[in-house]
Amino acid sequence: MLSEREQVRIRILNELLQGALGVEEVSRRLEVSVRQVWRMRVGYLARGAAAIAHGNRDRPAHNRLDDTVREQVLELARGRYADINDSHLAELLERQEGIHLSRSGLRLLLRGAGLPSPQTRRAPKHRQRRERMPRAGMLVQLDTSEHPWFGPDLPRAALAGAIDDARSEVLAAHFQEHENTLGYFRLVHDLVMVHGVPEACYVDRHAIFLNNGQKGLTIDQQIAGAQDHPSQFAQLLSRLGVALIYARSPQAKGRIERLWRTFQDRLVVELRLAGITSIQDANAFLPAFLDRFNARFRVTPKDQQSAFATAPQHLADLFTRRLTATVRNDHTVQRQGLCLQLTPATAERSYCRCRVEIWRFLDDHLEVRFQGQRISAHPIPLPVRPQAATPPIQPTAPPAYKGHTPAPNHPWRRYPRPLPGPLTDLVAEQLTDIFA
Repeated sequence: MLSEREQVRIRILNELLQGALGVEEVSRRLEVSVRQVWRMRVGYLARGAAAIAHGNRDRPAHNRLDDTVREQVLELARGRYADINDSHLAELLERQEGIHLSRSGLRLLLRGAGLPSPQTRRAPKHRQRRERMPRAGMLVQLDTSEHPWFGPDLPRAALAGAIDDARSEVLAAHFQEHENTLGYFRLVHDLVMVHGVPEACYVDRHAIFLNNGQKGLTIDQQIAGAQDHPSQFAQLLSRLGVALIYARSPQAKGRIERLWRTFQDRLVVELRLAGITSIQDANAFLPAFLDRFNARFRVTPKDQQSAFATAPQHLADLFTRRLTATVRNDHTVQRQGLCLQLTPATAERSYCRCRVEIWRFLDDHLEVRFQGQRISAHPIPLPVRPQAATPPIQPTAPPAYKGHTPAPNHPWRRYPRPLPGPLTDLVAEQLTDIFA
């Protein structure tokens, strides 16, 4: 089978052989040199139309994938690596199976075999683009994603993560049961220990970050972002000297929102292939996964200098959740289900009715501080208050219904009023005359 271009060449060569066209005119029309025209003429006279067809026609390409490898890739795509996007599948085939395929070549192979992509596309909404920060550490986005990370049949887990706005590098991440303040404390602690203290953190308006009950503030103060009772997380960042920025919509912190979409596509597959079904094993698996992920998706910032500051000293004292409480007359403090017995160093010192702070560290041990000084204390069981015994309720029969007597001023008693006797007789006579 000849292409349309090759058929045109044969028609022009026939005109050349018939003497209707000269060699110079054929060279101009075919856009080839004169020597090439003579070569085509000799081949056409010797082998006919077959000489005009390309020499690689019906020959397999030198870089064509072997049929055995093709069947192996399709079998893996239908079985073990089912429902994985093309780019991730190409990486897994190279790392796990030793099969090197480009994403475009793998895509042609899968679409040709009738295997669609699991990723669905939709038209994006128009939004104003925000440029990346020029330096790493100028802005870090924090968030948590609750998702069935270990499979649809197992309980959901929460993955807390931090991503740098300038480099799209995942700085820290760890699994936990639910989104809570302690999880964010540990996330920021890991971030500071490895990379340093960032300049600002970008979060949503969750109650963990923002105290929503700001009734004591004026409207101008609330617009300025002031808080009368900052959350524990806001207090932590204030001690570290990190600015806290609140997003007004999920799209505002779209960098970490897109990260969760990628993780829910890639990390779920990686955990399933590794046979991980627990939070403890998943946290041990995360460092190697994050190294591969950052090497694949990290970008180069405009400015190579880092904005991360050196971690301060006494870091353990900064990462504490602090509650205030009043010391009772028996030298105990109670707060949020805790009861601590104070044991002052000297018997003459009394802390009764004093306001103290209860510090809870990341390892869950407690300390009591008064004006910056530590007070020796130990937890004791909460006192049990006796409750008065209530007599059992005896079932009683409902009282018999005695009827209802209307009140003297009830409308039933007032209307209709009886007519006087003579007037009644007169009305009766008139009615009799009318109907007669």
